[in-house]
Amino acid sequence: MRVFLLLAASALSLVAQPLSQGDRDFALSQFWASRKQFLDAVAGLSVEQWNFKPAPERWSIGECAEHIAVSEDMIPAMARQALANPATPEKRFPTAEARARDEKFVAAVTDRSHKAQAPEPLQPSRRFATPAEAIEHFKKSRAANINYITSTSDDLRSRFTSSPQTGELDLYQWYLLTAAHTARHTAQLLEVKSATGYPKTIALDHHEREYALSHLHASRRLFLDSIANITPAQWNFKSAPDRWSIAECAEHIVLTEELISAGLRQTLQGTAQPAKRASGDAAYVKDQKLVAVVTDRSQKAQAPETIRPTGRFKSPDDVASAFKRVRDVNIDFIGSTDADLRAFFMPHPLLGMLDSYQFVLLMSAHTERHTLQIQEVKTASGYPK
Repeated sequence: MRVFLLLAASALSLVAQPLSQGDRDFALSQFWASRKQFLDAVAGLSVEQWNFKPAPERWSIGECAEHIAVSEDMIPAMARQALANPATPEKRFPTAEARARDEKFVAAVTDRSHKAQAPEPLQPSRRFATPAEAIEHFKKSRAANINYITSTSDDLRSRFTSSPQTGELDLYQWYLLTAAHTARHTAQLLEVKSATGYPKTIALDHHEREYALSHLHASRRLFLDSIANITPAQWNFKSAPDRWSIAECAEHIVLTEELISAGLRQTLQGTAQPAKRASGDAAYVKDQKLVAVVTDRSQKAQAPETIRPTGRFKSPDDVASAFKRVRDVNIDFIGSTDADLRAFFMPHPLLGMLDSYQFVLLMSAHTERHTLQIQEVKTASGYPK
């Protein structure tokens, strides 16, 4: 009987197996981390920076980005094609050994001290008309790879394929290669930025950075204080049927913060327009006027459908957590970015064309505006004490 059980267990071990949760989580962490590294590295670049080459034989940032975007399709395609290969589960490595091999493999791919020649199909050839097109291609392809690893039941560990550059890898490692490859060439992209002669960005000056940060921090504190120690009755109280409750004001603040953040990052992946940038005293006056207009509660406006409250959050704690998550990312971004926020523009439905720096100010001013609305709810007749 004991022999039979051992044989049965051995047979089961050779049956096709989906990814373990540990494998799934490790691959996803590599995908998300390298995605952020790449998108951060290419945000806010001018055309000159995108096309700058440190030497005739060296790749520009644009060429690195094209190579990353194209590889995001072609490397996983090789793995998908190899799914038709017969499974060889007897070649699988034990879990602990496999993870050690995976980590060693990722470290080897990302090691820029070892150079390699890209295969001809992956070499840059100006496939994309604009930086935005290359970045959008990468984002769509990366989203598809993340979705696949999140949901697949394919036995990637029991099928293998090889290439002259990598040797034989299991198909799971081909997906690790995709993420590590992005990290490797993002490091190459950063080398271009540090090369002699690289066109410098007109980054935020000290006053602009401190002005934006002071507004972001102040409105953060005001809003979080306004929803602290709120009872359920106070949270949902409406002073009139057509007026928002504190819960609805708070949800609107978070939705708007998320929308502006996404729009800002999307805009910074487009083309800079330095000829349109404002600077000096004229820019500062416009900034102050923008903040004053947005925070003026005597001027009413209808929120667009996409940022109207729908009951997404059930409690003040839920709102506070979501708000802090997105606001703290924005504070970190403004504190460290070297992007020329004054040279990237996007339209606002009520305020017209604003530069990206002004959208940061809008984000904090909008929070202050609706925090004032929360205070109005608290002073309304019938507000629960």
